[in-house]
Amino acid sequence: AENVALKGTAMQSSKRDQLGVPEHAINGNKNSDFGYLSCTHTEHEMGPWWRVDLQQPYRISAVVITNRGDCCWERLRGAEIYIGNSLEKNGTLNPRCASISKIERGSTETICCKGMTGRYVTIAIPNRKEYLTLCEVEVYGVPVTNDDGLGTTLPPLCSCSMQANVALKGLATQSSLGDWRGVPEHAIDGNKNSVYGSLSCTHTRFEMGPWWRVDLQQPYRISAVVITNRGDCCWERLRGAELYIGNSLEKNGTLNPRCASISIVERGSTDSFCCNGMVGRYVTIAIPTRVEYLTLCEVEVYGIPDFFTIKTIQQNPKYALSDFLLTKFGLGGLLARTYLHSRLRAFVASVSQNNVALKGTATQSSKRDQLGVPEHAIDGNKNSDFGYLSCTHTEHEMGPWWRVDLQQPYRISAVVITNRGDCCWERLRGAEIYIGNSLEKNGTLNPRCASISSVAKGSTDSYCCNQLVGRYVTVAIPTREEYLTLCEVEVYGGLVGSACLRKPLSKPPPSKKIPFQIKLGKNVVVVWHSDAWTNVALKGTAVQSSLCDQGVPEHAIDGNRNSVYGSLSCTHTQYEMNPWWRVDLQQSHRISVVLITNRGDCCWERLKGAEIHIGNSLEKNGTLNHRCASVSEVERGSTEAFCCGELEGRYVTITIPGREEYMTLCEVEVYGVPKNLLNPLRRGDFKGKVANHGLTQNVALKGTATQSSKRDQLGVPERAIDGNKNSDFGYLSCTHTEHEMCPWWRVDLQQPYRISVVVITNRGDCCWECLRGAEIYIGNSLEMNGFHNPRCASISKVERGSTVTICCKGMVGRYVTIAIPNRKEYLTLCEVEVYGVPV
Repeated sequence: AENVALKGTAMQSSKRDQLGVPEHAINGNKNSDFGYLSCTHTEHEMGPWWRVDLQQPYRISAVVITNRGDCCWERLRGAEIYIGNSLEKNGTLNPRCASISKIERGSTETICCKGMTGRYVTIAIPNRKEYLTLCEVEVYGVPVTNDDGLGTTLPPLCSCSMQANVALKGLATQSSLGDWRGVPEHAIDGNKNSVYGSLSCTHTRFEMGPWWRVDLQQPYRISAVVITNRGDCCWERLRGAELYIGNSLEKNGTLNPRCASISIVERGSTDSFCCNGMVGRYVTIAIPTRVEYLTLCEVEVYGIPDFFTIKTIQQNPKYALSDFLLTKFGLGGLLARTYLHSRLRAFVASVSQNNVALKGTATQSSKRDQLGVPEHAIDGNKNSDFGYLSCTHTEHEMGPWWRVDLQQPYRISAVVITNRGDCCWERLRGAEIYIGNSLEKNGTLNPRCASISSVAKGSTDSYCCNQLVGRYVTVAIPTREEYLTLCEVEVYGGLVGSACLRKPLSKPPPSKKIPFQIKLGKNVVVVWHSDAWTNVALKGTAVQSSLCDQGVPEHAIDGNRNSVYGSLSCTHTQYEMNPWWRVDLQQSHRISVVLITNRGDCCWERLKGAEIHIGNSLEKNGTLNHRCASVSEVERGSTEAFCCGELEGRYVTITIPGREEYMTLCEVEVYGVPKNLLNPLRRGDFKGKVANHGLTQNVALKGTATQSSKRDQLGVPERAIDGNKNSDFGYLSCTHTEHEMCPWWRVDLQQPYRISVVVITNRGDCCWECLRGAEIYIGNSLEMNGFHNPRCASISKVERGSTVTICCKGMVGRYVTIAIPNRKEYLTLCEVEVYGVPV
């Protein structure tokens, strides 16, 4: 798919001046600085909008928006994207593709529109007075109709649900053969068994740059590649593998364009990689730049023949159109449904999460009869025929809804809905999914995950919820009278804060106990202690800088996450400079996680830029204690978890530094264990075992640092491990390289550590955006300056002076390298903390 907006015509609701004309958003220039004549700008008005006319209807797969970066980027929050053929109310009555809930300074965001059809793409900020500024809008899609020369119209070929696994008809080869069981054909045999002994996986020799490749026999426009990893052992080998798609066999296909890098690998997982319509005959998977085995248990490739190939085949008389569509595109209903279900299984396996709805309780707005009870949507039965007692059913009413109570908040990655198939499937069109902790208006005031714009008979559709946090998942049809029927609702997510705690070192005793290391002489005792999952703030005392009416500080530690201020569940200070709130835990704790629930009825944006400090000092109200994190993303009524790397302290302070503001907190939870666990341990109250490794701490402080270059004497590499988090370069607290290709910084920890967390403080006085795209590598190799070590994470979101915590899940290595690959850039780091224990 190409950017069809480049050929369109643009207009907007108003024009502030000649600098902000609507055409700037479709000129191919993504510069996010308004002064460079690259962005649009409306007046400050109610419901501003911008629209592109594509000249004909397109089936749109994605809309890509570049936000303003020099200032005012927060204005775009709440904007909505509409796609359709109507100009009524300036296009805002067309179906909605998405709402923009997360915004970053100068960021480029991709919004998937799942093949919605329309000539007009409208972006509007409804329901409030605002400026609308867009620095670029890209629209990717294909025309709805393609004349086949016979006077007929081809079906919508870009819809994922209409695509088959074209790898099944391909030919596979690989760089070498490990043994007779690991032939390359095993990756395209349709068998996802992840046990190598079942003769379902490939295997190369231990060699430099191993690769595997499938020849699809003709070029395809590829939307997704799905890879199943080995599960019986050795799954970590796939980390760092890269996926290439193209028509060249030079260097075994590794010079073709890259679709994706595999950074996260799980035991026996199936992971889906979006390739956004890349075109090619050959799909190559390779592990570049290191000696390794390559094992793949299944590779699925979903796409359609490239349109050039379609045209060629249309001109060939031996192909009837119907036969061609069935045999080449895989448009049969069974194939389409099989593919859809395989995508869902792939997604679920990739995030290694369970369907948490199965343990919930369900309710709905009404019940038509005893056949359509709400529990049918969480019974694990996806049968789409209502007569089989597998679907819910409300009365015909205004705004029907269904809701599942998950019993506790989860960070939700996806909601999967199975629609009715025996009749009436169109009723679900326009339904919306809400996730949050509020029951006000039956949960429909919680943040919205998605709108259901396309519905199919008995289909199962997955909706990405981008880690929205909540206890309640509500599905509702707003603004019209309708029946609501759901045949299954699956909710995939993880417990809030669970990723911040280290994995058990061995199997824990029964009950919710996890390990904590406590220093005992020269050794460490690993204790299984249930208090690690206890919210210790509940036993504390709270105070704040001032009181604005009924918002007493105790509301943040009352165990009530209700995000509506009128429910007497939130704190509130006066409008003042540097407002703060603090909880006294009564004794020093080793804190792993702090959870904050933000206000939901209004004013949630106030919390942006807040900082969390942990320590034992009350100087300046605790704001001089160690900083755990900065709150860079705020959502309406959301509950966010912040990993604190087991910082020690009696006081947890939350403050908004550097500006006048109100501060409101609806709940603050603090998870950790008392520092004095050593005393009960000596009394034998806990079962422990001695291990020859040290206490988790910031081990970078004892390391030695180096970097690829040094701009001047102010930016030496040691600045990042001096314990000083000041984000102003002028205070001699930050590193600085030259402007060079692939700059890097590295700390040598002197011995291998099992690393749980890396904490990075970004520059704050300027240039913070330089860090975007940086990658963290952990391992024992110095080859290519540490680039060949396994990758912990990529830094996709950067904020001014922010401190970001990255969980590395116990990766082992002596060297921690931070690098900006594939571009010329400065690399500046104001502090790097590494938390772990010796191997």
